[in-house]
Amino acid sequence: MSDAKTPDVVDGEAFLGMRRDEAKRALGITSDEVYERAYRDVEAVVSKRNNRASQGGVRASIVIKRRGAPVRDV
Repeated sequence: MSDAKTPDVVDGEAFLGMRRDEAKRALGITSDEVYERAYRDVEAVVSKRNNRASQGGVRASIVIKRRGAPVRDV
């Protein structure tokens, strides 16, 4: 199940499973260099989250804000 509940964000784990072109489109990324950096960063965070969850911690949601989506303090 996806942690992304709004059209302004993409689920981090789902992002890792997307094809490159699909993932770039989902986030509004046009550069391969930016995609590579985003992929590495999201992969590291998801891995750390999964490690903590396996140790009995809380499974935190990891979402990525889409390019151009406003930041809202809700």
